[in-house]
Amino acid sequence: MVEMGWTPTLAALGGVLVLLVVAERRARRPFDPSAPGLVPWRGVILLCGVLAVVLLAHVVSLATGTPLASRWMGRY
Repeated sequence: MVEMGWTPTLAALGGVLVLLVVAERRARRPFDPSAPGLVPWRGVILLCGVLAVVLLAHVVSLATGTPLASRWMGRY
């Protein structure tokens, strides 16, 4: 099993950010009715945004040395 240390985390975050920029550029292109829209670029942008937030939270947990936990985990 691969441990998600600094190198894989930052590589994944960089890849997600590159994909986010590419998807944003593709989503802003003018509409062409003759070309079929095969990729839902707005959905790709949303997915990349969620993944970027999760990876940033993982970077924070790596930097501080303590894992991030939910505030509600111990209540129920």
